[in-house]
Amino acid sequence: MAQSGNVAQTIAAQQAAGNVNTSYATMGDQQAFVYSAFRGQPYIVDQLDIQDEPIYDRTSFAPGGTVNQLLSAWFTNVGVNATPNKGLADTNMQQPRQLPVPEAFACFGIRLVPNENILGSDWEALLNTQVFQFWLNQKAYNTGNIRHYAAGMGTYAVTTRSSESWYTNGFPSLSSGHLLQLPLVITNLLSFYGQLVANNPLVLNAAGTGLLFLCELVGLHARAVQ
Repeated sequence: MAQSGNVAQTIAAQQAAGNVNTSYATMGDQQAFVYSAFRGQPYIVDQLDIQDEPIYDRTSFAPGGTVNQLLSAWFTNVGVNATPNKGLADTNMQQPRQLPVPEAFACFGIRLVPNENILGSDWEALLNTQVFQFWLNQKAYNTGNIRHYAAGMGTYAVTTRSSESWYTNGFPSLSSGHLLQLPLVITNLLSFYGQLVANNPLVLNAAGTGLLFLCELVGLHARAVQ
């Protein structure tokens, strides 16, 4: 199977950081990379279908809505009990904070993507007041400013309309998305979620467009062979 752009770039990044185990010299580059990505867990590598695809979830806030730690939690309000109901455009998660058995995910990057027509003052307030955290079980593995988790994706446009603006979290380019030099392996036994943390809740401008905020985990998704 040919390597996709994401996997090929991540292989190079991991090799440069010394994270690919070179003892797998008899394997092909891609096979060795997958084996190393899941920390050599034979069950995952040998018995599950592994694809280069993201896990994602999107939170939504209406104009004038309040962004706080509880309501901003990604990978939590999903599944049949999600409120409001979520479709595939919103999330590909089925269970809150957990992958179904026997799935696993090797995470090589975290991207935070706002709706591109967000009101400029709301986006600036988010950037300057909110901190992103990604949790595995009871430990925060990634804490940082939203800018740090660059999207590397989103609408990029030039317009002559004075009433129209577009905002992205960093430059929309495949090579500009945030990558983790130390991958995180999420098995179906681990609880995981992302959230925004701030000293005070943020109230969005009632005259704005609200907020649709996507959190995308980039990596290798291992699922049952069907």
